[in-house]
Amino acid sequence: MERKGNNIPLDEFLNWVVPDDRPRVKAFLHNIDEKGGDLSFRAVFGDGTMRVLQQIASLDEETGLVQGTIQDITLRQEQMHRLIRENRELAEVQSIAQIGRWELDLQRNELHWSPGIFEMFEIDPERFGASYEAFLSLIHPDDRDRVDSAYRESLETRQPYEIEHRLLFSDGRIKWVREKCDTTFSEDGKALRSTGIVQDITSRKISELKIRKMEAFLARTSQIAGIGGWEVGENDELFWSDMTRKIHEVPSDFEPNIERALAFYDGPESRQSIIDAIAGARNGKPFYRELPIRTFTGRRIWLEVRGEGEFEEGKCIRLFGTVQDISARKESETRQKAAHNIALDHNRAKSEFVSHLSHELR
Repeated sequence: MERKGNNIPLDEFLNWVVPDDRPRVKAFLHNIDEKGGDLSFRAVFGDGTMRVLQQIASLDEETGLVQGTIQDITLRQEQMHRLIRENRELAEVQSIAQIGRWELDLQRNELHWSPGIFEMFEIDPERFGASYEAFLSLIHPDDRDRVDSAYRESLETRQPYEIEHRLLFSDGRIKWVREKCDTTFSEDGKALRSTGIVQDITSRKISELKIRKMEAFLARTSQIAGIGGWEVGENDELFWSDMTRKIHEVPSDFEPNIERALAFYDGPESRQSIIDAIAGARNGKPFYRELPIRTFTGRRIWLEVRGEGEFEEGKCIRLFGTVQDISARKESETRQKAAHNIALDHNRAKSEFVSHLSHELR
């Protein structure tokens, strides 16, 4: 599109316009009135490049001429389309991540939500009061004061905050969400605008609650059965469960490690036996041992120790197992063995007496 001068025949002007846009441009110019209007269209320039133009025109009633201006808005259009694309991509990411954005105008008490939050909160945008109070009403009653306090404290301290809370729906369902918020202040310290994000973390919370319940169940089971757990990580750090600590009678501030754990085993033979067992487990051989130890308080007890390794791509990444105090069983076995030996001695003595008596009677 290249022409010097002010007078351009309409047909020549339309030749510069992209064919698909010509009917719209022609209709716009023919139907323009004194109120004027504007229209965007595409045109091909002399160098072959296509540009987006905006013409603003109006009808001069005195002369009957259409007068106006044409402006190149190609860059503006590209920026607008890029912004639309980025917003669409952002919305898709937020939908996948179950994240929404909100903004609270503190001067007008107007709350603006992204579409993702309306979907998360299951609210029709047309029926939402769009205020901070309306938002609070959607929070689980037991969490409402805590959320409100966290927000108001952030305004007082001028610090961002993060909080997890529940949403309660009319049908009794509960969702968990995580919120982050930051507030913009004026130079004189007046709170102007709060912005934040909300993420649906219901699935994560359900998993966490299940894990906690399972851990509590295992802890109770371990307590009842008197079975403790242990684990050795890749860096040889040693973890003991509460029951394992109880069995070893260690104080609350005791920090176990492999060397200190081995020191509990009573005598060099017991110590070497567990060392060999651990070495075997690192090579894929589960183990079972019954060995004596001296607890932290000095008591001698018997432990049943089990263990095995966990491997990834042929490499042992951790060892884990159980310990159980079997002292009562060992004592019972000792008593039974002693009683058995006494019975054997008694039978042997009886046999010898009968044999001797028989010999005398002859």
